[in-house]
Amino acid sequence: MQLSVWEKPVDLRNRGDLNRIIEDPPHKRKLEATTTNHSDGSSSEDGREDPNLKTKRNRTEGLASPGPEEAEREDPGAKTPPPAQILLPLEERATHFRDMLLERGVSAFSTWEKELHKIVFDPRYLLLNPEERRQIFEQFVKTRIKEEYKEKKSKLLLAKEEFKKLLEESKLSPRTTFKEFAEKYGRDQRFRLVPKKKDQEHFFNQFILILKKRDKENRLRLRKNEMSAHRGNKAESRRAGGPRAEGAGRSPGPGSPGQEEALKALVPGESLCIRTAIFTAITTAITTIVITLEVRPTRAQEDAD
Repeated sequence: MQLSVWEKPVDLRNRGDLNRIIEDPPHKRKLEATTTNHSDGSSSEDGREDPNLKTKRNRTEGLASPGPEEAEREDPGAKTPPPAQILLPLEERATHFRDMLLERGVSAFSTWEKELHKIVFDPRYLLLNPEERRQIFEQFVKTRIKEEYKEKKSKLLLAKEEFKKLLEESKLSPRTTFKEFAEKYGRDQRFRLVPKKKDQEHFFNQFILILKKRDKENRLRLRKNEMSAHRGNKAESRRAGGPRAEGAGRSPGPGSPGQEEALKALVPGESLCIRTAIFTAITTAITTIVITLEVRPTRAQEDAD
């Protein structure tokens, strides 16, 4: 008979039934039974049990009753809850479970089945029973939705501020297009903080509108300053040369010397009264024309302002 030599596996070291089989193998038992039969003669069927049947029964018992290590390996803590679940109060265990959901990045916009793979291997998952887990998860989702909305809004505002700083530092003109801006600053980190192109174009267009409005206001202010300076220079020139011009352009009155000579030159052959009336009419007409010419530019400037 050929025997095999092998080392006993760790899982089978505490198996008492296997130890008995190894110590009393079937072939050895059969050999002893044969020797006994030859020495004693015939044996009684009622008093002796067949060795082969006994060996089979031992094997069946060994398979039906596994050792303690194998039993613990097959069902680790299935019937008994973890020690922490027994010692800690429910509120504290629920707090640990919520912390786990937050740390594992469980999304409030997903379902329990889709997020289960993120938390099932965490030791804190076993702190609650299945019903308590679902309840805490539902509460967490309701609260977390509002918080995630606020976080997204805050991130968008921060991204908008950084994007605005980039626009101000770029020294854009009112005629710059978004395509030109994106080609030049598309690799900037502040440009990438705004993920959607739609939002990028919206912020850019808002900034360009501000630039156009600012440019228009500057041009209007510059024009007003120029007109104010022009009116000031004109008034100054009037004050400087007004008296001399007024005296030089004044016609001689009725009592002025040389009036008669002037009237005779203008209207020869007429009496003094007629000459005086004609002279007065001419002077009034000239004065009216001069005043009209001076008033028209002033009104035009006021309308332009």
